[in-house]
This record gives sequence, structure tokens and C-alpha cells, in this order.
Amino acid sequence: MAIKSILVPVPDGNSAPALHAALIVAETFHAHVEGLHVPRFAPSSSPRDRHFAFSASGGVATDEAVAGIREAISHAEVRMERTAKEARELFERTIAKRDIPLREDAGASDAPSASWRAINGDEAQIVANYGGGFDLIVVGHPGDGSGYLSDDTVQAALLATGTAVLVAPPRAPETIGQRILVGWNRSIQSGRAVSAAIPFLRRAEKVVVFSVTTGAKQGPATADVARWLAWHGVVATVTEVPPDYRRVGEVLLTEVQEKKINLLVMGAYSHHRIRELILGGVTRDVLPAAEIPVLMAR
Repeated sequence: MAIKSILVPVPDGNSAPALHAALIVAETFHAHVEGLHVPRFAPSSSPRDRHFAFSASGGVATDEAVAGIREAISHAEVRMERTAKEARELFERTIAKRDIPLREDAGASDAPSASWRAINGDEAQIVANYGGGFDLIVVGHPGDGSGYLSDDTVQAALLATGTAVLVAPPRAPETIGQRILVGWNRSIQSGRAVSAAIPFLRRAEKVVVFSVTTGAKQGPATADVARWLAWHGVVATVTEVPPDYRRVGEVLLTEVQEKKINLLVMGAYSHHRIRELILGGVTRDVLPAAEIPVLMAR
């Protein structure tokens, strides 16, 4: 399936890497990018804004405590409005620099386009509910602080939408997908990631199907994957290496660096515990250290 609609959450004005990655993909496939902002209402951690003190007698709120609560809410609202403004300004400034027009409705697909949407609510839940209506979701690295999405939001994109997810690197990439490494481990998740990546694979100059032969899973061999891709017009080479003292994620990243790869395709970690979907196994090793975009599916 062609990539024609892309969702990119823009939490604040420091979300440039994910936004740039989304726009590179949009320009490549003449796709539409929708920037999504979900306002975050959160009082700061300063003592002044955390003045929720109650009197020592019976837990009755004092006038001072009530005033502190109101002030904290007021400060949080100001920050929320400022962050929303900065996020939208980043979006509009970035698409303007790339001469990408704003457009709400689908039209001719011979050029990229963009739109903006702000939705109030819980960010992870909104992405879960909304992200299934797109061909691709582009996210920044999960983490804390400005420019980052929460672990819950990234997990929602992977777990709850059925949509492939492109995780942007910490620095905005210049290009995506000329040289692709498929991290193959014979899992269902790997197969889904390869299926989602076919539009990229067809355009790539170099495709490597790479496997660490741990024997942990049963499924198609790397040669079978290369044959599958050949039916889609993709010429892929196969590399298999035996396991050694290194973790599989470390081996993958070494291969990425040696072959000058600029897109890694892999299945999302398949552990049953949701928390470890992002933080466990190969996924845990790859995402924090990857300096290139990672296309994942589950």
C-alpha cells in the first residue's frame, strides 16, 4: 500500500526531528502530513506552583492553600497555551520553508501537503484512537522533557493503532531510506514491519536483510524474505551472522554504521508486558542509541 497520509504528534516547539522526518517521507511519496498537538496541562514543579498545603487541623484547606491551587492552575494554563502556540509555529514555519501547502481535504497526489489539528485530552489515548486512520505515524524518541513524547504515547502508536510507526532520531535526518537494513528475526512483527516498509524498499538503492541466527524463533529464513521482496521488485542481499558476546541490538547498530544505513526496519518487541514493548530486548537496545530513523510494526 502506498504511503499517502502521515500523522506526526507535535508536543511542543522542540519537536523538529520528528516533524522533519515526517515531511521527508511526505515529499518522497507525495503524501499528506497532519500535525497533531494535544495540550498538556501540568503545573510546574516549583514550590510556588505546588502550594497545595492544607492546615494541620483536620486537612481543611486554608485560604492560602486555595489561592496557591488557583495560582498553580493559572500558571499551568499559561504554559499550556504558550506550548501550543510554539508547537503550531514550528509546524507552520517548517512547512513554509519546504513550500508545502496547508490543505484539509484530499486532492491530487502529485505533491505533499499538510494540515494541523489540536485535540484536548490524554495524548496516548488520542493517538490510540486517531492513529489508525493513517498510513504511517512518525514519532520522536520517547522520554521526558520538551520535544519528547511519553512512553505511553509511543506505545499507544505501536500497540493500539495497527499503523506502522517511524521513530525519528534525536537529530533531524537529511534523508530517509536510500540504504535500508531489515532486522529480521523470523517473527510476525518482523514480517509486518517488512510489509509496511515495501514503499521505502522499492525506492531504496541498497537493501540488506540482516539476521543474527540465534534460533530463538521459527519463521521464514532471510533467503525467503529476499525472495518475497523480489516479487515486489526489490533486490535485497542477505547477511547472516552467528550470535556472539554482544546483544542483538548492538550487532544491528554496528551493521547500520558499517553499511551507512539510513533506515532500519524491524518488528516492535513482542513481549507480553506492555511496558517492555518499548523498553525491553532488542527494541530497548536500538531506540536510545539509533542515530537514524527506525521503522517499526507490531
